[in-house]
Amino acid sequence: MSIELNENQQKTYNSTLKLCCEIESAMAATVEPTDPSGISAQLENLRPYLANCSTMMSNATAIYNWAKGEVANLIMVNEKLSNCKQTILLHFISGQLAKYSGIYVRCESIEKNLRKSIEGLVSLLSYQKMLVTQNISGN
Repeated sequence: MSIELNENQQKTYNSTLKLCCEIESAMAATVEPTDPSGISAQLENLRPYLANCSTMMSNATAIYNWAKGEVANLIMVNEKLSNCKQTILLHFISGQLAKYSGIYVRCESIEKNLRKSIEGLVSLLSYQKMLVTQNISGN
């Protein structure tokens, strides 16, 4: 007894997972903190992903909510599940939803980390510009 996505949901799940991997890979790129052009290039590389975050979260939420509905249906049609102890039922629900809650949590984490990465890069770039300004006015 497990929950299976239909063809469209599976495509959405796969594309969301692919986007997660792309963003994680882009965020993993190292940047020399003293190289303003490298910092700018990384910013330009990461910024477009922000536009995809809302779609990514929307997809993950839709899939997770659909899966919760399917688990509820499973429980309602299975008398054994309907009558079992609450703790056992909660474990059953958690197990059925693990795959789908996992992608939701992953998307949420990626979005937060992407925003923090961009903020950090902006701060580094500002610091480098300040150093250049100080060197010009100091000379």
